[in-house]
Amino acid sequence: MSLPTEEIFIQAISHEIRRNILRILLESPKSFTDLLNFFDISSSKLTYHLKHIQGFIEKDVNQFYIITALGKRALNVLDSIKKDLSPEDQPLLKEAYQGQKTYKTSLAVQGMNIIIGTILFTMIISSTILIITMLDPQTPWIIYPISILILGIECSILIWAIKTRKTTPQIMNKLKKHFEEPL
Repeated sequence: MSLPTEEIFIQAISHEIRRNILRILLESPKSFTDLLNFFDISSSKLTYHLKHIQGFIEKDVNQFYIITALGKRALNVLDSIKKDLSPEDQPLLKEAYQGQKTYKTSLAVQGMNIIIGTILFTMIISSTILIITMLDPQTPWIIYPISILILGIECSILIWAIKTRKTTPQIMNKLKKHFEEPL
């Protein structure tokens, strides 16, 4: 059984924190506390990232983390990619970046769109009912402030839904990171 070498390398260097750990350890051995002080993350998240680069790093006799030959090779691969890029590659690199950053409408965003559509629909119905009741001289006076109050509440909910819809991708990204990495 052969090991999935490319997958192992890609997984190890796929996160900025892991790449930075390798770069820091290239300079000198570091303790867990040294690394923890360098990054603004919890100890469990640091442990999570350290486990992803086992084999690329190891502990020495003093329990300090050091970079291995494999870790140095991973950094060399990254450096050679940067060095080998020509000016003609920049538009293609930009296109790749934009393609990776373009998010597909998530289920949460679609749900917010449905909520906004539903609120707009109820506002149209409420406005129509208010107009009809205003045309009827037999309508009790209490209906007018109640209808206006309902429209005001619907407007407030609509504004909230629109603001929430704008931030839904960021919220979903935070949730995704939270659930992918241990606390």
